[in-house]
Amino acid sequence: MGAAKERPSPEEIERLRAERAAKKERVAAEKEAQANAPLAQADSSLYVPREWARVRAEASSSASSSGSGVRVGSWNLLAQGLVRRKLFPGSDCLKWKDREAGLRAELVGHAFDIACFQEVDRLDSHGPNLEKAGFKFVYEKGYAAKQHGLLIGWRTKPRSAASPYFAQEPLAQKLIFFDDLSPRTLAPVKEAERSGCSRVTRNVALLVALPFAGRPGGLVVGTTHLFWHPQHAYERVRQAGLLMRAADAFRAERSETAGWDVVVAGDFNDQPHSATYQLLRDGTLDAHAREEILRSSVMHRSIDEARARAQAGIEGEDDVEEEGDDEPEENGAAAGQAEEKKPAAPEADSDHMLKTCRAASADDGLLSIDELVQLHKLDIGKAVSAYGSYYSHLEGESEEGNYFGSSARGRERFDDESYIEGQANVHSGPSTEPMWTLYSSIFSLTLDYIWLLPRRHTASDSYPPVTALLRTHKTETLQPGVPRKGVCASDHVAIGAEIVPHSE
Repeated sequence: MGAAKERPSPEEIERLRAERAAKKERVAAEKEAQANAPLAQADSSLYVPREWARVRAEASSSASSSGSGVRVGSWNLLAQGLVRRKLFPGSDCLKWKDREAGLRAELVGHAFDIACFQEVDRLDSHGPNLEKAGFKFVYEKGYAAKQHGLLIGWRTKPRSAASPYFAQEPLAQKLIFFDDLSPRTLAPVKEAERSGCSRVTRNVALLVALPFAGRPGGLVVGTTHLFWHPQHAYERVRQAGLLMRAADAFRAERSETAGWDVVVAGDFNDQPHSATYQLLRDGTLDAHAREEILRSSVMHRSIDEARARAQAGIEGEDDVEEEGDDEPEENGAAAGQAEEKKPAAPEADSDHMLKTCRAASADDGLLSIDELVQLHKLDIGKAVSAYGSYYSHLEGESEEGNYFGSSARGRERFDDESYIEGQANVHSGPSTEPMWTLYSSIFSLTLDYIWLLPRRHTASDSYPPVTALLRTHKTETLQPGVPRKGVCASDHVAIGAEIVPHSE
């Protein structure tokens, strides 16, 4: 008869426990790595994957934060109904049959926990794709005649064992109609009041309050696609100011959300040297930005036409100036139903009145520069750009040379006759926003951002720590332009930031 098996010593028991804990942690890490993998093997040729890079702890204040990060992404998908061959010469990825697989793969391939998408159509394809990946979503166009809309999606199942996820339904949601919103009350304008709108745009913003599942707290998330025309800076400045005020007011509307963080991500259709960006970032304007606003503080004919219809008692949606109506889109709606798309070439003479516009009168109610500055002054403090503040503080390979302010940044517009190959970036400077978030064979620009608002009722500005950023493509990857098979099925580059929301 064998000897009785000795009981393990306390030291051995502790060692076994440590080994089991280490194995459990290793398995969880492997699962997270699989969840974070941008592509399934079968999809490896559909787009170029990118890395989530950690932000150095001393830069992100993550050492003082607790909890797991939430990955918030933003991507303008390039609505199929807006595709025009003349806007993307040389592209092999314009027809829906050539784009769908790449869009579907990248849509869910960056391990986002919250996704903000613009120019979304073909919901019959994108919706089931998101649901299969564990997302719920809300989708809004705002106007029946619009061919595309905004979508915010959120995970209702955890991306990994430690990652946060959200309740099945939002606590609240709100759609912002920029054309009709009063800058004074943030409510639809009354008959005797002016909204300060300079032209009919049909631009909207979508806000949702997303409670966490299985833990207190949540996030307020907003997305938008601001007015597209490069010469109409006034309207974008006005829309951006209304958006940030509306997002903060939406958070404050209910006690449950008053202490939550706010993230606003989307296509702002303006670059980091613009008046829009300057006011969002720090509330000041340089001489160029002031001139940009003054030159565009005019009244477009669409406003006069809308007022005439209203006075005549004629109902119906306003027409919007469209681009590309002379050419059918690739597998989209009929020509004539398309909507505005992409930055246009600069006006022939910027000293002249903008096309189809007239000088504004006092009765038109446009906001002065001082009033626009006040519109952007929130009592909680200024917004912070995730990339603008943290892209230069990543662990591992530096992104030096891949910033908006990098000297090697090249031509932005194909028709810029003044550009000399190899000349220094005209926007050289301290900006560390991505060098490009849109790169077609005609336009190469930085238009997309992730903004963070400070918390309410705190002694000082308090933003959620940014702990990782999704690296953006280098120029050599994007050349000669996207959409392109195997690279990206949109002309925009998806961006993403991992944040650690404050606990209740």
